[in-house]
Amino acid sequence: MEDIDEGPAISAREAMTLCEEIDKVCLQFPNVDNVSTLELQQQLQLMHGHLLDITSHKQVTLETYFKKLDT
Repeated sequence: MEDIDEGPAISAREAMTLCEEIDKVCLQFPNVDNVSTLELQQQLQLMHGHLLDITSHKQVTLETYFKKLDT
């Protein structure tokens, strides 16, 4: 049976919020059982930045682009 891709189960904005929440947990429990959460925090911050980057881009039409060049 084929797997059917129904799109993302979580939006980019929801994922950003999740990254922020997990980062807060890492700050609250920074050294649980001698396991440092620093690397996890670094990866979460990178992921958050990537998600912010892809959600902040705005798609424009060529007509709009060339109008800006004419002015």
